[in-house]
Amino acid sequence: MTRSESTDDRHPVEVLAEEFASRLRAGETPTIEEYASRYPEHSEVLRAVLPSIALIERVSSNDDQARKRSESHPRLPNASGVPTSLGDFDILREVGRGGMGVVYEAVQRSLNRPVALKVINGSISGNSKHGTRFRREAEAAASLHHTNIVPIYGIGEDHGLQYYAMQLIDGVTLHDVIDCLRNNAIDSTVIGEAAHRMLSRPNTETAAPFSVEIPSATHPLPNANVPNANMPNANLPDAKACEDGCKPLTVMEPTPESTMRIDPHSLERLENTGRASDQTGNSKLTREYYRNVARTIANTANALSYAHHQRVLHRDIKPANLLLDREGTVWITDFGLARRTDLDAETQTGEILGTLRYMAPEQIAGTGDARVDIYSLGLTLFELLTLKPAIESPKLRLLDPERNSVVRNPRSIQPNIPPDLATITLKACAYAPGDRYQRASELEEDLRRFVDDRPILARRATLAETLVRWGRRNPTIAVLASATLLLLVLIAGLLGIWNRQQQRAIREIGAQFERAENNLKAKAAALSQVEQEQARAEKNLELAMKAFDQITANIASRGSAISLGSELADEEIGEFADATLSQADVALLESLLEFFDQFSEENAKDLRIESAVGRQRVADIQNKLGQLDKAAISYQKAMDAFRSILEQRPDQIEVVLPMMAIYTERLMLFAKRGQIPKSLNELDEARSLLRQSPAVSQSAEGRFALARLLNGIGTIALQMGEEARLRTTRLGTGRPFPPPDVFMADQAARLKRVVDANAEALTLLKQLVSESPDNVPYQVVMGRALRDESRIARVMKDAPRADEALRRSIELFESLIRSHPDSAAFKYELADTLSKNVGQRPLDLQRCTEALRISEEISRENPHVPEYRALKASILAKLSVGATPKRGEELLIEAVAIRRDLVDRYSDIAAYSHALILSLRKLADLQRTLGLTDKAKENEELANKELAKLRKQFKAPKLMGGRFSL
Repeated sequence: MTRSESTDDRHPVEVLAEEFASRLRAGETPTIEEYASRYPEHSEVLRAVLPSIALIERVSSNDDQARKRSESHPRLPNASGVPTSLGDFDILREVGRGGMGVVYEAVQRSLNRPVALKVINGSISGNSKHGTRFRREAEAAASLHHTNIVPIYGIGEDHGLQYYAMQLIDGVTLHDVIDCLRNNAIDSTVIGEAAHRMLSRPNTETAAPFSVEIPSATHPLPNANVPNANMPNANLPDAKACEDGCKPLTVMEPTPESTMRIDPHSLERLENTGRASDQTGNSKLTREYYRNVARTIANTANALSYAHHQRVLHRDIKPANLLLDREGTVWITDFGLARRTDLDAETQTGEILGTLRYMAPEQIAGTGDARVDIYSLGLTLFELLTLKPAIESPKLRLLDPERNSVVRNPRSIQPNIPPDLATITLKACAYAPGDRYQRASELEEDLRRFVDDRPILARRATLAETLVRWGRRNPTIAVLASATLLLLVLIAGLLGIWNRQQQRAIREIGAQFERAENNLKAKAAALSQVEQEQARAEKNLELAMKAFDQITANIASRGSAISLGSELADEEIGEFADATLSQADVALLESLLEFFDQFSEENAKDLRIESAVGRQRVADIQNKLGQLDKAAISYQKAMDAFRSILEQRPDQIEVVLPMMAIYTERLMLFAKRGQIPKSLNELDEARSLLRQSPAVSQSAEGRFALARLLNGIGTIALQMGEEARLRTTRLGTGRPFPPPDVFMADQAARLKRVVDANAEALTLLKQLVSESPDNVPYQVVMGRALRDESRIARVMKDAPRADEALRRSIELFESLIRSHPDSAAFKYELADTLSKNVGQRPLDLQRCTEALRISEEISRENPHVPEYRALKASILAKLSVGATPKRGEELLIEAVAIRRDLVDRYSDIAAYSHALILSLRKLADLQRTLGLTDKAKENEELANKELAKLRKQFKAPKLMGGRFSL
């Protein structure tokens, strides 16, 4: 000890500690044992004090170095309030942000290395569930040590924020590469170079020399492992263990600018590749590209296989979470949705986590195992091969996952894709988990086999397997298609038998004629046999024609309330079919018509009438489905066909009567669309047709067809009457319509035509009924005409006439029910008639109540008939008008329930949706009157949703000026 030190008043140990600290700051490396041996009298105190001095000086030295680095790396402002340093890490800049956390580029002071630091979002840091999920993310990722998985360096908590550090990957995502290739934007950027590598031969064969410098904060890295930042899960290894088990990238020191140095020859290849892509498009992706894609996805599958073996599910595999570094190595990042299968998962049953476009079907339902990662990786492979997403409309998967999760063959988009690679992709993306690769290692094995030009283990699905899977997804259509196929086979069999018999007959005729040259008796016998064979052939043709007619008639009759064929005089009238109409019925009839046209061309018999009738039935189905535009076109085609026949066969009843039926249907169709002049014009054309066919016009069938046509005009009167009734208030607004007496002159003229048509129809029907009192169809149409007369009289303010006509209609249908007590169809007509002209009189309410009872009875006995339930709902809505507000609400609620069920069951029928919307709005108005504001608002919103759905599904016809009646 020096003299100055001996004379100092301070304690000797204090002086020695200051000297020890000064030597450390000067860069020397003094040891504690050195001082203990030099001053043995203070050795115990020195051994206790000097280690703390050394630790303080080391931390101070690191802080000085961090401040120097901070001066050379300007820090970005942090909007979320995260400190500029956390624990052992100095934050340089933000590189990614998500709902769970924020990812920063940082420097670890103790090891002086760049890292990616993920910090939990400050807004959710106080949530224990999110904190647990964040920690489990780190646990899940840190438990994995694989060449293709971004390693975790450490975890900690500072300033109340959890964080963990991982290796900083200098690269781009596969999503960026796909965008680059899709847009033909291959250039000298980092992304362009990565795309060029995918198009070129593997790095080991044609690796282009290039390097890149780490950018400063003002020149950010193009894409450095920026996870989704929404991750959970972390038993973390220390930094040393991670260094030993991971493969960190070599990164250069930063320079003032971030630049890429590319070999001139490599740049020339890049430009040539870009020009070729611009000229040829994405369809010219090379085989080397497909091999590189297979190699990249195989490495990813290897990493997933390892993760699954460690009981970790990633659950968010997609191109944006797969990074390509400068060496072409693929890295899996963002374990934000990962789950440890050996621990209690944070995800609850039914909770949907992941990216909807890349989620497996079972993952949408909140379930799944390791095969969900295989499905997502398969979708990523599909997108790399085709440069298009495998699922174009991911939101539709929430409505119908089964229909919108099936992936089409990638070769249909990109024909250059090798068939084996397409087979691998389709197996990985199979809808059913059991049809996919069961382990990621199996997917990797097939990809390696493809790269090595060896046979793959997966096989293409056979046509039968494809049809079976399609049938499981679409059971209704599959059943209809099977029934159609059986019917076609039956018809083909009949026609085949007939054709074979024809050929046999022709051969026999030739033989008989040869023998008949020498023997007149043998010739006569041969001619007799020919006549028999021809008769048999004609009979077979007749059977085939009858089968075709029965098929088309059966389909076209679905949904009809009552059939008015003249052949149904003494039998039960108009039973409903269990099945309802659908677009599949239209497709079936159209396919049968094409077959029938070919069949008629190959036979001498004229089958044009049967073909025209088939087209008429197609139009009938389209009309019942509410496809008014298509129905109008089909009716016109049928009418043109009949007219061409009529030119050659004038006054033929088999042609004129179907044309009259078409005029009747088109009259109603134009009335539905609000085209009243066109509707009335159909009547004029029909009359002209009958004038040209006197024999038909004078027959009972012709007069009945005209009466039905005239009776159809009554529908227009019903619309006018309903419109006049609804003018009193606007639906749901409370504002009055213009007075009902404000009529245009042409409207009054049309109304007069309607009145005259109804009167003429009644006259014709009275004649027909007097000629054939037991003819049931005549009586049915008579009852309907009287019902229409009552409605017309109501519009014209002639109450006595309206009541008398309604009474006669009711009596007629009651008489029919007495003759046919088991007929649900006649009960339906009576209930419909009783519910007309509902007013506030006791008699009106009594009739409407009786109608409700009848509708309930037939609905209970025939639950498969939607029209019966629709009538019941309509009657309930009418009864609600005269009831007390509370009772009216109860009736409307029941009507809404029935109509909701009808809409759910028969979504193809627009009329049910119209009625549901009106009931909901009327219920909302009534609840608003009762002070039930919340319920009224809820029902109004439901009505608006139904209306939006209806507009999207149907091109709604213009009906009654845009308003609907109850």
